[in-house]
Amino acid sequence: MLDKVHSYIISTKDTIIPSNVIQYIQNNISPHAEIIDWVSKHEKEIDDIWDERYEIIGKISKSIRNNGIAILDNIGIGDVIDFRVRHIALYLLLTTISKPSIHSTNDIFWDVKDIGDQKNGKVITFSERYGECPLHTDSAFSEHPEHFLTLYVVKPANDGGESVYLSFKNLLHTLTEHKDGDKCRYLLENTDFPFMTPPSFNPNTPVILKPVFQDNRVRFRYDCLIDGLDKYPELRTVDRVWCIELLNELIENNQFKKIVSVQKDQMILIDNWHGFHARTHFEDKSRFLIRARLI
Repeated sequence: MLDKVHSYIISTKDTIIPSNVIQYIQNNISPHAEIIDWVSKHEKEIDDIWDERYEIIGKISKSIRNNGIAILDNIGIGDVIDFRVRHIALYLLLTTISKPSIHSTNDIFWDVKDIGDQKNGKVITFSERYGECPLHTDSAFSEHPEHFLTLYVVKPANDGGESVYLSFKNLLHTLTEHKDGDKCRYLLENTDFPFMTPPSFNPNTPVILKPVFQDNRVRFRYDCLIDGLDKYPELRTVDRVWCIELLNELIENNQFKKIVSVQKDQMILIDNWHGFHARTHFEDKSRFLIRARLI
């Protein structure tokens, strides 16, 4: 049974991003403004009018340390229509926490919403369709997965689409309690597993070999592991297959999973090194989130 959680919420007296900061961005943005260039040019002025910009870091760090996640309430851009203003405002907030990474399409932010008829036969990601998404860690197929994942809610789904979270710590506890847990953990820490890059990220689908557990961090995406074993059958050993299947079962059926409801103009921050995230099923195609990752 999933535990439905409404805590982990961090708020300030007013909006997290002050209205005068939003007004400054709106008054000074140009039609072709690049986020990083714009911020570099205007950051001093922003800091002059947003004197509490860095004060929220302590609250975020405490929530991440204790819970693995944090929810920032009332960001202050819920009624902003111009996506450029929205992105610059989010970038200014996120850079107080860590450095945003650049997506493969050379973007910092990308939309999480159903793209409908725009698919045109291409392989789509979980971010581009409605429905459930299983527990995983982001960038599991990358050499260096990002530390944090952020999701800002423009519009939540009317019928589900909530975030699901499982901490690495609680998974390890579950492994310890399982009769074959010690053997499984040893293999996960001391065996290289093939993680295949999904074709939606790279049509050449490169594979990296990494342990699932390493340096007290976890990387896991079931479909990437299965596809990696299919691509390299010589790596499809009995131990690897058994280990992946047991781990996936313990993740998906874990009693410590939490459902986290994130509403309009809130943002969830997830520790991607030390936890798994997913989403519940939904069919509301108007659901719209903005994602970024932080290194």
